[in-house]
Amino acid sequence: MKTTSHRINFTVALVLIAANLRMAIICIPPLTKTLENSLNLSQTQIGFLTSIPLICFGVFSIIIGYIVQQINVKLLIAIFLSLLAIFNFVRVYSQSMLYIGTFFTGLSITALNILIPVIILQRVNVNTNKLNGIYTATFNICASIVSIIIVPLSSIIVWQTSIQLLSVPALLGLIGWMFTSQPNSVTLHPHKSQPQHKNRYLHFLTTKRVWILTFFFGMQSFTFYVTSAWLPSILNSHHMTTTTAGILFGIFQFIGVPASYIAPQFMNSNRGLFRLMIIIGCGYIAGFILLSFNNGIIISILACLVLGLTSSASFALALSFITTISPSASDAGAIGGIVQSFGYLIASSGPTLTGIMIERTGNWNLVLILLVVISFILMILGISLVRSVSKKHVVN
Repeated sequence: MKTTSHRINFTVALVLIAANLRMAIICIPPLTKTLENSLNLSQTQIGFLTSIPLICFGVFSIIIGYIVQQINVKLLIAIFLSLLAIFNFVRVYSQSMLYIGTFFTGLSITALNILIPVIILQRVNVNTNKLNGIYTATFNICASIVSIIIVPLSSIIVWQTSIQLLSVPALLGLIGWMFTSQPNSVTLHPHKSQPQHKNRYLHFLTTKRVWILTFFFGMQSFTFYVTSAWLPSILNSHHMTTTTAGILFGIFQFIGVPASYIAPQFMNSNRGLFRLMIIIGCGYIAGFILLSFNNGIIISILACLVLGLTSSASFALALSFITTISPSASDAGAIGGIVQSFGYLIASSGPTLTGIMIERTGNWNLVLILLVVISFILMILGISLVRSVSKKHVVN
C-alpha cells in the first residue's frame, strides 16, 4: 500500500514538473506581432529569441548530464524549478531582460529535460515507457493550452502578465517535488571515481547508436522548433487573424497529446517501430506540403493536425530511446546529455536561419521546402535507429 502511494505521489510530481518543459518557450511564437511592436524586435531577433533555449539545450545538456552524477538529483530539480519561476517572471520588463530571462529559462528547462529520464530510471519496478508517455503527453497538453489562450489572455491582462503567470506551474512543480520521497542515494553513483565517469562519456561518444539517436533527436527538434517559431506567422500570411492563427497553433500542440503517449508503447516491437518511423516521415512531408497551400482554413487545419501528430510522436520516441539504450540511471544522464546537447545544437540554427531566409526573400515556401528535406533525412535516420537499437540491446 505504501509503495502504491509513493508511485502515485511520484507520478503527480512528474506531471507537475513536466508541465513546465515547453510552456515558457512555446508562449513566444503566438506573441510575435506583439513583441515586434512592443519591444521593436525584428523577425531575425524573434528567431534568435526562439533559438536561445535551443542553444542552452545544446551547450548545457552534456554539462548537466555530468553534474547529475555528482549532485543530489532532488536538489538539482528544486534549484532549476526555482530558477525557471524567477527568470520567467522577470524577463518581461525590457528587451535586454527578455534575452537574459529567456537564457536562464532555457537553462532551467535544459536541466529538467535531462533530469526527468534519470528520476524515472531511479524507480525500480516501474513501466518506463508508460511514464515516458505520461510526461511527454503532459507537456504537450500544457503547451497546447498556452498556445490557444496566450493571445486572448494578453489582450485582457497585457502580454507581460500573461507570460508571468507561467511561473505558477514551476512553483507548483517545486512544491510537488519537495513532497515526493526519493531513493536513498545522494548521487547516482557516488562510489564511482571521476575517471570512470569520464571513461563512460568517452565510451558513449564513440558508440554508433548514440550518434544515430543524436542526429535523429537533432532533426526532429529542428523541424519542431522551426515549425513552432513560424507556424503562427505562416498562418498570418494566409490572411488569418492572430487569434485564429493562435488557435490553430494550439491545435498543432494539442493533437500531439495522444501521439506522445501512444508512440512510446511501440518500443517493444521493432516491426511496429519501423512502420511508425515511415508514417512519421511521410506525415512530416505531407504536413509541410499542405501548409504551403494557401487554400483556406480547412487545408491549414489538416496541416496542423498532421504536423502535430508527427512532431509529438517523433519527440516521444527520441526520449524513449534514451531510456531504452541506457543500462542505468547514471548512464541515462550521460547518454541523455550527449544526445540532447549535440541534438539541440543542430536544432538551434533552425529558427534564426529561417528567420534570415524570410527577411531576405519574404517567401515562406523556401522554408517549407527546407523542412520537407529535413523530414526525409529524419525518416532515414529513424529507420536506421530502429535497426540498430532494440529493447534487448542497451549500450553497455
